[in-house]
Amino acid sequence: MSELLNKIALSLVKGIGPKSTRILVSELGGVNQVFNATDEVLLSIPKISKTVVESIRDPYIFDRAAQEIDFITKNDIQPMFYLDAEYPKRLEFCADAPVMLYAKGNLNINNRKVIAVVGTRNSTAYGRDMCNKIISELAVYNPLIVSGLAMGIDIAAHKSAVENNLQTIGVLAHGVDSIYPPSSRPVASKMFSNGGVLSEFLSGTVPIRENFPTRNRVIAGMCDALIIVESKKRGGSIISAELAFGYHRDVFAVPGKASDLLSEGCNDLIKYQKALMITSGKDVAREMNWAAPTKKTKQPELFPELDANEVKILETIRNSSQIALDDISLKTGLGSGKLAQLLLQLEFNGLVRVLPGKVYESA
Repeated sequence: MSELLNKIALSLVKGIGPKSTRILVSELGGVNQVFNATDEVLLSIPKISKTVVESIRDPYIFDRAAQEIDFITKNDIQPMFYLDAEYPKRLEFCADAPVMLYAKGNLNINNRKVIAVVGTRNSTAYGRDMCNKIISELAVYNPLIVSGLAMGIDIAAHKSAVENNLQTIGVLAHGVDSIYPPSSRPVASKMFSNGGVLSEFLSGTVPIRENFPTRNRVIAGMCDALIIVESKKRGGSIISAELAFGYHRDVFAVPGKASDLLSEGCNDLIKYQKALMITSGKDVAREMNWAAPTKKTKQPELFPELDANEVKILETIRNSSQIALDDISLKTGLGSGKLAQLLLQLEFNGLVRVLPGKVYESA
């Protein structure tokens, strides 16, 4: 607990950014050593001024850290220090990545494909449809979908991820103790079982304007690729795209009409070669060089909705390379009428195929 206290306290030291904080920890050999070091040792490290040393000694950062630990414990929040195994690995290559992150939900960030999807708050039906189309087509690759829970394209991306049973994480511009805007709460509530929310801000932090560009660097840094669906010439989505481009992430943009203000940002990214043009999830998969998942033979246990007679029929067919209707009836003891009805349902489910002469085989 004392180590967590020091980790959070370190993130609250004033006058020092994420990059210098990492240098400080590296030079001294650990977080605890930072607070045990003498003033002289601290001042010998580059970028560490007297103001920083005074902040390191300030009791407030420990009091506030203790308060946050109490909140974390009571609300099942997962703290992630940049050296922790759970911390998003892709952010380790971003010099300005947060020292601390706080997560709520069921998150599995590392060892998987991560796609960020962002766009304007004032989305059109075209933008929302394209967002849903892209994510639906990417679902077969089972990526994690990251966005910012804002109105418009962000919430459309989270909603589509939920509908396609994909893990999705909303990166917040405030503490994890609230959801902003309130209109996003119904979708957010569905995200916690397979994803959740993530923030670098302490509980009680409100969503002030300055926090959003800060939040955007986390979205841009923790993904493999960032997709801009609709955006004006300037705005948070363009900031995210510029950040992702700077982090050497793949950036994709959905084009729109040359006269459409809500597509002007996307069109410019494409025109100035800061983003590749895409119109489908297949485009993303191809550019990311993702291999299509191998289709597996469907097994009865994958279909718990099958009743005992359907399972019996399926097993009978699978025990033969091909089998006639009459033989299925003989082996299962089912009448021809009932059998025909069940076989038709199995065919609709893609489990069996009917051949000429009322011969069946496993699909």
